Amino acid sequence: YQPLDTTVDSIRLLVFNSNISSPFNHGPEIMQFEMINVEFSTMPKYQALSYTWGSPDITKTIAINGAVVDIRQNLYDALFNFYERLERGAEFLLWVDAICIDQQNLQERTSQVRLMDFIYTRAQCVIIWLGLPG
Repeated sequence: YQPLDTTVDSIRLLVFNSNISSPFNHGPEIMQFEMINVEFSTMPKYQALSYTWGSPDITKTIAINGAVVDIRQNLYDALFNFYERLERGAEFLLWVDAICIDQQNLQERTSQVRLMDFIYTRAQCVIIWLGLPG
């Protein structure tokens, strides 16, 4: 994780880019993303994801800024669904707590949790993901 600027309110956003020839450049099942740090004062339009975490025992691998990261299956399914629906040439910015907050950094996690109401209210929309149908 690139450290967040602690002197201003800032967050990380996950970038979906449909111009990537394939979201699976690290292998057949590894989607790739870019993560950017942004300040609220210059905030681009983004969506926020609220979802059920699902079982910690079932994980899938994605790549963020070239580094592989394991995430829970339900989050993977949501991200894959967004990729499938993204129009060619479009860019989609998403805030997801499990990815955009450094979960290993207690100070950052505490700080970002305090901002969550602001993060959700500043989002263009909040997407609710309960899981795949059936």
